[in-house]
Amino acid sequence: MRSIALTKVESSSSNDGGFLKGCELFVEDSSTHKVYFVNKDGIVILDNHLGFENLVPCSDQCDSFEPVSIDMLIDSNEICVVLNSGQVVTIDAESHTMCAACFLGEECSAASWSPDQTALAVVEGDRVVFYDRNFEPFAKWEMSSSDEGKDALVTVGWGAAETQFQGSAGKAAREKKVVLSKAAYPSDTHKPHLKWRADGKYVMVSFYEQQSGERRVAVFSQEGELMARLKNQEAIEEVIAVRPAGNYIVTTKLSLEGGRTMVFYERNGEKRHEVKLHDGTYNGQLIDMQWDAESSCLFVHLRDEGFDEVEIWTVSNYDWKRQWSARFEQKITCMKWDTEKARQLCVLSGDGIYFRLTFDFTPIVYDATALVIATDEIRVTDFDRCPVPPPMCGFSVPIDGAVHAVAFDGKRLASDHFEEKWTFIWSSFPFYLLRW
Repeated sequence: MRSIALTKVESSSSNDGGFLKGCELFVEDSSTHKVYFVNKDGIVILDNHLGFENLVPCSDQCDSFEPVSIDMLIDSNEICVVLNSGQVVTIDAESHTMCAACFLGEECSAASWSPDQTALAVVEGDRVVFYDRNFEPFAKWEMSSSDEGKDALVTVGWGAAETQFQGSAGKAAREKKVVLSKAAYPSDTHKPHLKWRADGKYVMVSFYEQQSGERRVAVFSQEGELMARLKNQEAIEEVIAVRPAGNYIVTTKLSLEGGRTMVFYERNGEKRHEVKLHDGTYNGQLIDMQWDAESSCLFVHLRDEGFDEVEIWTVSNYDWKRQWSARFEQKITCMKWDTEKARQLCVLSGDGIYFRLTFDFTPIVYDATALVIATDEIRVTDFDRCPVPPPMCGFSVPIDGAVHAVAFDGKRLASDHFEEKWTFIWSSFPFYLLRW
């Protein structure tokens, strides 16, 4: 019975914000804890205390400096930047000297190194290309291919409804086919997305297929072999997330009422289950999702008119809960979990401020009473009266809005969320509600 709490905040100085404005990508060196940012002019470096260290100009040495990815190559101690033009640029982490490594095949729209840095996956036009450490291509795959992949399940129909005797009523129902549209949503940007699994054995590619007008997701091995496709029966949004430990791939879909649902798939493309994210009253755009290094937290980055929202979801006993939310007036240009430290979130805002947010699981307990933040409610259990295991509870208190923080002293409970603030007074009977 634990809830997520923000325990530590680190940030760069507002005086250095001018250097980071315009940056949309960054990478942190896990050994020195220096942070490297890239914009259309070059590389901005912050030291391990998040203070400004250096600015490395790069645009004057390239015909077009439009970065699509930045990674830290540990073995050679270099920062690797892949440009939209297909050019690969490396910068030595110590001397800060720049070197134009090579040109890839075509214009690149997305690129990502595997966690072990032995393979570079690149989306070039309507194909996915894999390069080795020396930037030599070793595998290619056309997005228009109809191949289902090596690990796709093959069935002969035994046990399916189509093979069973169901009488005239069943026959009529069987012949009446319901076809759901899988065309990409109007909000789809047609951009590809690459996500590697933490062990580097598989990479998931979300792409827009021009011929069908659909958003699709393909799973590749580190050797560039197509393993499977997600078997989505409805349209899906473009953002994907890959669980570091296990085989989960998560996408999202929208309902006719405007609600958003997370859809979980196995690595072989088979659908597992669904979890509702929001009801039809929320119209925010989904920007990104990602699990932390321990697979204990999933952040969801949303954008609405006038603010960006970050939600952190956790799961226990197959019970998904939103346990932390925050809104940022400034646009969040890039956000990712630390690759080694669990529950440390790195955030770059549009006004040029870089944050490190550290979270931890904290029980909200007073005497024998335990509280758990669970999406749009607070679950309360008095173990002296009602000793039930989670996700069950003694009773729940509904909250109108995403919860940011909760405090409880045995008599009073305060909940801080976006819409309003409430205080609840504890008695021998469930809470009385008083508005602040």
